[in-house]
Amino acid sequence: MDAVGTVRELLKLEEHRLENDPFVAHLEAMRKLLASASQSPRAVRVMMGNQAADLDSIVSSTVHAYAEQSSNSVRADVQCVPVMNVSAAEVRLRTEATFLFSLLGLDLASVTSTIDQFDLAGLKAQDRMELVLVDHNVCAPQQSDFEACVVGVIDHHVDECSAAMGVDGLEYLIVEPVGSCATLVYERLLQSQAAVSSIRLQLLILATILLDTANMDPSVGRATTKDSHVVDMLSHQLASKMGWSQVETAQFKDGLFAQVVRAKNNKSGLSRAELLMSDYKQYVMGSRSVGICSVLEPLTCFSEKDVLDFYNLKAPLDLVLVMASFKDTGGAFRRQLALFSFEDKELARILHANLAQSEHLILAPLETPMETEHGIYLEQRNLKLSRKILQPILQRVLETM
Repeated sequence: MDAVGTVRELLKLEEHRLENDPFVAHLEAMRKLLASASQSPRAVRVMMGNQAADLDSIVSSTVHAYAEQSSNSVRADVQCVPVMNVSAAEVRLRTEATFLFSLLGLDLASVTSTIDQFDLAGLKAQDRMELVLVDHNVCAPQQSDFEACVVGVIDHHVDECSAAMGVDGLEYLIVEPVGSCATLVYERLLQSQAAVSSIRLQLLILATILLDTANMDPSVGRATTKDSHVVDMLSHQLASKMGWSQVETAQFKDGLFAQVVRAKNNKSGLSRAELLMSDYKQYVMGSRSVGICSVLEPLTCFSEKDVLDFYNLKAPLDLVLVMASFKDTGGAFRRQLALFSFEDKELARILHANLAQSEHLILAPLETPMETEHGIYLEQRNLKLSRKILQPILQRVLETM
């Protein structure tokens, strides 16, 4: 089944009532809100995605802003605005997001903002900002000044919020280890007063969950019962509109997943350093600053110079980790991990020695062993251990080093 063509057929079903689609109407209103929010006297509730600004973060913050704006729990004078936690120049690196929004006839740049386009510090200084953390549950180190503004959290990573910021004053704290934050956002949406019949909204959520869970592949180990329930619910709604059989519904999901993965992998025109930036998060672990990049190619595609070029854009960092996940020529899913320390050459080796003792990662040398002046390249045998799971393990190790 041609997923792109099928999506266009689905959208044609809504053409006659597009003007009455409350989700599309909300997105249109975003254009005006984003242009005037900094000057308006109204309070602004910012739905802040995480630093990686991946599809889950972007879709979840966009849909959650819609749900919150429609909720009776939010004051009528509050504007709910989604913000991507990257600069405007980095949006083009999020190829899967630009593809999906464009496929659905939506202009990503118009319906959300970026941290360099939106004056968060100015809003805070005017005491007009309320902050909701979406797809993360503690403020990034460079945004810790905004902690006092946090009123809500919705996330699927390990709960650091309760210990780091406390829960006093929060309107809600939703932190559950599901495969995709979009699953929790859709559950919250169903509890709000918002209409959920929009095909565009349904496809945004469905595509995001499929991407985050590797198309619900049990061998990857990301999908949970909740993810499966939301995917089944959305699939049934779309199938009912199109009159699909179960086989046709499964074919559509497979095709949609394949198209989004293809878009995510389409990094033509990007430098190696930009590839490392395209899915990146930064942390403070113990006394050290740590950057973790996720890539979809083998580590052999990235030289130490590529990582150094990236490091020079993001420095100072004590450690840079590159996590690679991909399918090899035989179709087998693999994970690899590289550790780099450019200031203290021994730090990566000490970290490797500590991680090698962990029963969680199951590290081994690459089939063709690699080691550079500043880096160590490894196979990661535990295929279920993503960045979301590695981060708290790494945190504990570095706090004791």
